[in-house]
Amino acid sequence: MKKIGDVLRQLRLQHNWSQEYMAFVLHMSLPGYSKIERNQSELCLSRLCQLAEIFQLKPSELLAFCEEKELPGISAPDHRDQEIIRLQQKIIALMEIRIDQQNSA
Repeated sequence: MKKIGDVLRQLRLQHNWSQEYMAFVLHMSLPGYSKIERNQSELCLSRLCQLAEIFQLKPSELLAFCEEKELPGISAPDHRDQEIIRLQQKIIALMEIRIDQQNSA
């Protein structure tokens, strides 16, 4: 059985959303949202409903994912996907540095 925070993290990653984005959409702080995903914070019913709506689910469907081993049609990114994302971010950062250097010259 999965905890709700684990399910939320998996759904968020499937949508390629950041924790910052989720906190913004939910009108809450980043540390507050992070605690939800780490299962360090209890969810009230209204927050559960908000989260379900964001993922276009019913609250009961969201909770049902906690009972399942895998989310239907959704797989967590494997290590290769995470490495690709990390490398893409590094390339973007290096390109931004290069652009800044060219603009300074």
